[in-house]
Amino acid sequence: MAPDAPERARRAGGAGRPVAAMPARADRRGETRRGAGPATGAGLARPRGRPAGPPAGASMTSIAAACALLDTLAALREPARLTELVQATGRPKSSTLRLLTSLVHGGLLTRGPDGRFSPGPLVTRLATLRDSWDALARRVRPELARLARRTRESAGFSVRDGDARLLLARVHSPESVRDHLEEGARLPLTRGAAGEALLAFDADRPRGHLREVRARGWAASFGARDPNVAAVAVPLLDRGGRLLGALSVSGPITRVTADRVPAIVAALEASRERLARDLAR
Repeated sequence: MAPDAPERARRAGGAGRPVAAMPARADRRGETRRGAGPATGAGLARPRGRPAGPPAGASMTSIAAACALLDTLAALREPARLTELVQATGRPKSSTLRLLTSLVHGGLLTRGPDGRFSPGPLVTRLATLRDSWDALARRVRPELARLARRTRESAGFSVRDGDARLLLARVHSPESVRDHLEEGARLPLTRGAAGEALLAFDADRPRGHLREVRARGWAASFGARDPNVAAVAVPLLDRGGRLLGALSVSGPITRVTADRVPAIVAALEASRERLARDLAR
């Protein structure tokens, strides 16, 4: 006859001590097994005392919600109260208030004595930077058009944007086969002639290959960003020697060859001199 439950517990635990049931967890095959301790994720135990992190994608979801809230405020075209933003977005009042508070702390919004939210000081600084870039792009584009006509290749002007470069202005080659990039593209800073020029002249003491780029005053790359594209670039500096960006000429690697580099460098340097005179006015 099978032993009853107390007897089974006595035999398993000894001296009459019952064995506590171990928590169940799922192994990597999705099956349930016991006695393996607490689990997080795919069968991995979380260290004791460490709280679980936010769900995957939670940070990006919060950023998207904050951007939507800013966009709603911009659409209203005037400072707005919490209730107005809740009504416009359809979000819960509590989560909307948390987002607004974070945006105020970050400087993206400010809250007036009347409780209305309006753009904060960081937005003003970003708008000023954007206006500055837009003004610079407008002054650079005519010279890029001249470069494109002279070299028959695409001409661009890039600025540093953190760990990337931003293609601020672009004039395409008149040729049907060309290097095609659109204004506003963010590209790797470490790949291509324009990125090398920015890195070499943005550092106090460039190292390695970048030191050579700075010494000769220009950069050239063959297949660095795209295996089918070659490029040549020079830095554009203001009167005080501050780096403004990089002028570049790029095209198919079968056309922009090493023997063309001196002529392209000469064209870029001539454009840079004209731009420097124009910007100094």
